[in-house]
Amino acid sequence: MNKYFVGVCKFIIITLFLIPSLLVYSSSNNIDNIKQQIFYLKQKIKENKTKLYYQNLRKKDIEEQLNKTWRQINEIEYNILVTEKRKKEIQSKIKNLSSQIEHIKLKINTMNNILESKLILFLKYDLDFLSIIFSAKSLDIVLDSWYILKETIKEDLKLINQLDIQKQKLYIKNIELINLSKELKAIETK
Repeated sequence: MNKYFVGVCKFIIITLFLIPSLLVYSSSNNIDNIKQQIFYLKQKIKENKTKLYYQNLRKKDIEEQLNKTWRQINEIEYNILVTEKRKKEIQSKIKNLSSQIEHIKLKINTMNNILESKLILFLKYDLDFLSIIFSAKSLDIVLDSWYILKETIKEDLKLINQLDIQKQKLYIKNIELINLSKELKAIETK
């Protein structure tokens, strides 16, 4: 664009310097000849302006394409940033969930061990609370034995209930972990 613009300007300047010399020359030559040269110069100016116009249109098209490409690049970069951020969030959640799962498994193992040791103790000593209660010599011993049995059963049931709750938590956390792992895999394969 600049070459043609400079060329047009040079042409106009040269033309402006030639016109006075042509006028002087015209005194000796035919006026029609000068008119013909002026017409020719005007045609050249029109041609150069037309070329300049089309080059400006082409320049605008190129600029529009360039701007469109930059917008696409910016959009892709933004999507990459958003994806990377989501990937880090998911990885952090997976790490946190894995830690929670391990903690729950530890609780479950502890509760299972407590219940197992109580059962072993019960089987080892073959505790028959009914015979203890019926063989007791006083009402206080019967009541104390009954109270101990009742409290033991309450604690065991409470422990079993907590164990069920922990197993449900573990199940839910495992489902969350599976879903997050799938989402992470989907992001990584994009």
